[in-house]
Formats: sequence, C-alpha cells, structure tokens
Amino acid sequence: MAKQCKYEKDGVRCKANVYSHSFCKIHQRYRDDSDFAKQKEKAKSAPTKRKRIPLMSKVRQDKLTALHALDRALWMEIWDERPHVCLFCGRFLGEEPLTTFFHHPCEKAKFPEIRFNKENIVLTCLQCHSECHSANPTTKMIELKIELITHFKSIGLL
Repeated sequence: MAKQCKYEKDGVRCKANVYSHSFCKIHQRYRDDSDFAKQKEKAKSAPTKRKRIPLMSKVRQDKLTALHALDRALWMEIWDERPHVCLFCGRFLGEEPLTTFFHHPCEKAKFPEIRFNKENIVLTCLQCHSECHSANPTTKMIELKIELITHFKSIGLL
C-alpha cells in the first residue's frame, strides 16, 4: 500500500499518495528537511534574470526601420496631394494622417517592386482598411487590386 501525504490542517489529513519526503506534490512546500529549506532560500534570494530573445536580427530591424521611414515620407506626400476621404465609403478622414489610412491594394510583401509607387497606395478609413485585410473583401476592393496589377504589368513594373 502506498504511503499517504502527512500534511494535516484542522484535523483533516491529505489523502494523496506521497511524492517525496512524506508529502504529495501539492504539499511539497511544507517539507522541513534541510535540503528543501536550502532550495527554497536559494530560490528566494537569487535574482531572476531573463534572457532577452531578439525577435529579429539587428540588421533586419534597421532595414525595416529605414523602410518605415520611407513609407511615412511617401504617405505624407500622398496626404498633402489627395482629398482626405476614404476611397471605398467616402468617409472624411480628418486632418491628422494615421498609418491605418494608407492601404496597399497590391500587398507590400507580395509586390515589393511597387511598394513605393503612389498609385499602389489608397486612402481608406479604419473600417474599410480592416475589411481589405479580412477574409471577405468587397468586390470593389478586389476589382481595384486586379485593375492595379493589370496596369503595373502593362507598364512593365510587374
């Protein structure tokens, strides 16, 4: 027969099987032997150092930072040139440009050669921009993308 845990509180004894040194896994913290006390004290006093794991290399971070700076500069040019209304629903976007207002119908990752082409950037409100990236974009959004791909192929950019 397996030994039972010796933890007891208010006259009620734990009925779990012993894991180590007469206590079950749950009640190990109540052990009073010297080895366990040393382990507990060491754990309390030791500073917890977490090693930072970089998500991407420094070179890649620098490259992305440079690309984002170029994106922002281009967006400011577009913001100054065009009316501040959503291409899809006509909603007024306000006077303050937000990054979510600038949408690439031909995605930057799939078509990096036209990332900085002003024709590939349209102004959208937050709701329409979210819809563009959803699983069910509207017909108008899909038609715009097809039209732009055809246009860029015809002038030799794709």
